[in-house]
Amino acid sequence: MDERNAAARIVGRQAELATLQRFVDGLAQARPSADADRFVLIEGPAGIGKSQLWLAGAELAVRRGVRTLRARPAETEADFAYAALGDLLRDDWEAVRSALPRQQIESLSIALGLADRPAGGIEPSLVQAAVSNALLSLAADRPLVLAIDDAQWIDGPTAAVVQFVARRAATRRIGLIVTQRDEADAPVPFELDRAFPGQPYERLWLEPLTIGALHKLLDDRLGITLPRPQLARLHELSGGVPFHALEIARALRNLPPVPTGAPLPIPRSIRDLLRARTRRLGAAEREALLLVAAAGSLSLGTLSALIDGDTDAISAAIDEGFVSIDGETLRAGHPLIASTIYESASPAQRRAAHARLADATDEPEARARHRALSTHGPDEAVAGELEAAGDRTIERGAPERAAELFRLAAERTPAVDGAARDRRFLKLADALHRAADLPAAGAILDELVPRLAAGELLARALMIRCEVRWYTGTSPDAVADAEAAIAAAGDDRRLQAEGHYRLSIFYDFDLPSAHANARAAVALLEDEDPPGLLASALMTQFLCGVGLGEAPRVELLDRALLVEPRDTPDSTTIPGIWWMALDRIDDARQRFEWMLERDRRQGHLSGEANLLTRLAELEIWADRYPAAREFADAATAAARQQGDAAADPSRRVRALVDAHEGRLDEARAVAAEAAERSGVAGDHILAAAWLVAVTCVAVTRGDHAEVDRIASVSARHFAAIGMVEPLRLGVDHEQLEALVGLGRLEDARTLLGALERRQARIPRPWLEAALTRGRALLRMAEGDMAGAIAQTDVVSQPAATGWRRLDRARALLVRGTVLRRARQPREAAAALDEATAIFEAIGARGWLDRVRAEADRLGRRRPGTEALTPSEQQVAELAASGMTNREVADRLSLSPKTVEAHLARTYAKLGIRSRAELGRLMAARADD
Repeated sequence: MDERNAAARIVGRQAELATLQRFVDGLAQARPSADADRFVLIEGPAGIGKSQLWLAGAELAVRRGVRTLRARPAETEADFAYAALGDLLRDDWEAVRSALPRQQIESLSIALGLADRPAGGIEPSLVQAAVSNALLSLAADRPLVLAIDDAQWIDGPTAAVVQFVARRAATRRIGLIVTQRDEADAPVPFELDRAFPGQPYERLWLEPLTIGALHKLLDDRLGITLPRPQLARLHELSGGVPFHALEIARALRNLPPVPTGAPLPIPRSIRDLLRARTRRLGAAEREALLLVAAAGSLSLGTLSALIDGDTDAISAAIDEGFVSIDGETLRAGHPLIASTIYESASPAQRRAAHARLADATDEPEARARHRALSTHGPDEAVAGELEAAGDRTIERGAPERAAELFRLAAERTPAVDGAARDRRFLKLADALHRAADLPAAGAILDELVPRLAAGELLARALMIRCEVRWYTGTSPDAVADAEAAIAAAGDDRRLQAEGHYRLSIFYDFDLPSAHANARAAVALLEDEDPPGLLASALMTQFLCGVGLGEAPRVELLDRALLVEPRDTPDSTTIPGIWWMALDRIDDARQRFEWMLERDRRQGHLSGEANLLTRLAELEIWADRYPAAREFADAATAAARQQGDAAADPSRRVRALVDAHEGRLDEARAVAAEAAERSGVAGDHILAAAWLVAVTCVAVTRGDHAEVDRIASVSARHFAAIGMVEPLRLGVDHEQLEALVGLGRLEDARTLLGALERRQARIPRPWLEAALTRGRALLRMAEGDMAGAIAQTDVVSQPAATGWRRLDRARALLVRGTVLRRARQPREAAAALDEATAIFEAIGARGWLDRVRAEADRLGRRRPGTEALTPSEQQVAELAASGMTNREVADRLSLSPKTVEAHLARTYAKLGIRSRAELGRLMAARADD
């Protein structure tokens, strides 16, 4: 492992990393505060990630200039006196020697095996005193951390030394980072809580990783993405323990795809370890554990009855940790134990266990599954029972579980009953689609569709496949399947309506066709009961009409919302998209969150990535960029888990977040390439969406020519699909300022008129803000300074506009520019200062350079490096380059305290509060 990158490799432990950072920062202070932690104890079971977090803490300490002494004792060294002490002192032995008198050096050298041991041995107290004196001396010059991994294996004499040192370090800059593998209520090692009485410390118990964190771990470490159902199964089997999950995933990588519901492979390394543990089980205990493993969970009474009341076997399994008990419910002590026991049993033993469990349960789903696994070969009665159980499981929102039942049902169907087999395979594909395992669903449908005759079954198969292709393929592919589904539906009006509704979504490359299909769906569904699909078709008709430039027929949307059932699976994001375009952010958020919660509750996860993307986009317009980034990352992960490897919509929103937060080069590199790729592929709507991020970068930089170019490209994309009103996807409102900046005033006036007509048709705050900026700049360019100032008077009252904060800050920047040109420096300064405060508050770092450059033109002395002394200038430049205070001190032959003093004065002179601000300011200075 590359220790320099330990923190970067950690997944799902951000809170713990923050705790370690606070601990190190507190220790590194010249005078640590009273509430600074004295030590951090990291605990958890084997494989949970303690050592990696410990390593990250040690790395953070080194980077902060803290002397770090490390020990990683092993179980085999626990009986060797002072073995761990040798690890602790090895790298700093010369510094330790220089801090001790000769007699103590000799004692310590003997303890560490560096000198011959006298016949009578050596007094432990002499070693303890020597180490204590050395470390206290070293800590007087520089803070010190003792980092000890796996404290449970440390040898006794070293443990006594650590305990001795800790008791004498209460007033010194000495801290500890310690890990131990134990139970959550284990005592603190080395009695550290007693060594620092009344002083704060952190005790971190590492919980299992979440499914989301596990997905990122597999992606980061192995470069693999598992389908959602398989990822959930891996999470269950590994218990969220990173080591186990990685080992199982490595085994999966070398095997053919594992069907949903089938057991995952257990790597030999884990299997051999667990088999060694279970080998000592007696026959009765093994029988009990096999029944628990086959069932997943059993009541104590049921298991007792199945093994003829042999409570001794149950008690022994519980005492050994092979079985856990919660009330009256028994489960395997760990999912891996259950899998190992199950795999170790012979096929006949497994079938016998399932047969007994089938007779012992009244729950239909469990009984059907056990009956299927207790037999082999075709059996229509078993297949029918499995199918019925799968139907009930779908209804209760567990598609992954239903997929296993439908797969078993299809496999148990006699070959002579092809229709039943095809029906069950279709239900399997639908369950996989709902569970967001789109590649598996698509593979089944690709085999099923060619052998189906025209009719309801083929129409439904094509209806599911068109959605799979919509997410994983291209819009034309999805359109082809939807049109084929309509043809196969015959006179079935409901199926025809479903097909037309899907076409209204999939025709994103032909808006008039989308509108026509939405109207056709509405006409077919007018008498629909329940009206779930009708509501969605009405909403789609409404939005398509808006896109074609019609006056918004809000009555369609109102009617749709009125008749829409709350539990319908057919609901659409369109109301949220519309409200987001009107800056009705709270309404849009409520819509998206409701849909996401409902889909998760119902187990219908194929639309999760889209909903998370919508929430990310919404948080951008709410000026909540960290929240937007979290949603965008979650959306990308969800898209990859369902088989959409490109995940362009969510990546596009992430690029937009980067642009808003000032990571301009990164945002443009990703967005420009993706926009070009999408355009070449004929995906005009996605290309235009990517161009929003490219435009954001150009606008932030004040690159008028680039904004004008992008707006022209975007307009061609919209024209290609027949779109007149793109709502939030348009960038021509940004083109208005660019045309003025380029001196093309007549073009600007023409565009201003077009934008004003759009605003009159659909009033929206963000477009009004753009018009305000554009009018002001146009008036200024025409020489009408009074008119330009008047245009921006609207922002002089903070609550008057209802605009988002970024729009308000940009208007204040324009107002400051106009007032400066009008020779009103005081008023200009006030506007620019307020704009700066807003940009800083929301994290729009890219705009800070723009507003500060405008402030410089006022002639006010901006805080800058000119005010620094030569020594302060040197320290500032080195600190801005990324050096720690210790590294700066070593480079300039200064003490760390002198460096801290120089930086404190520098921060005050420059009007900044952080090293990040110092870096940006010094970089700007270098560019000048």
